[in-house]
Amino acid sequence: NDELEKMLNREQQRRQQAEVELRLLAEDAKTRRDEQALERAALAKQLKQLKLEVDMWSRKDKGVNDWIKSQREDWKSQKIQLQNEVKKAREEQMCSRCGGAARRDAE
Repeated sequence: NDELEKMLNREQQRRQQAEVELRLLAEDAKTRRDEQALERAALAKQLKQLKLEVDMWSRKDKGVNDWIKSQREDWKSQKIQLQNEVKKAREEQMCSRCGGAARRDAE
C-alpha cells in the first residue's frame, strides 16, 4: 500500500508540475502574442507616420516644382523683354549714326 501511495503521490506531483508548466507556457504564449500585437501596432503607427511624411514631401515637391515653373516663365518673359529692349537700343543707335534715315525708313 505504501508503495502504491508513493506512486500515486509521484503521479499527482507530476500532473501538478505538468499543469503548472502548461499554465506557464500558456501565459508565456499569451505574453508573446500581446508583445507581438504591441509590435504590430507600433509598426502600423510608424508606417502611417511615414506615409504622412511621404505625402507631405510630395506636396512640398509639387509646390517647389510649381514655383520653379513660374520662375522659368518669369525669366523667359524677362529675357524676351530684355532682348526687345536691346534690339530697340541697337536700332536707335544705328539710327543715330546714320542721321535718322534708317529710323524713318523703318517707320
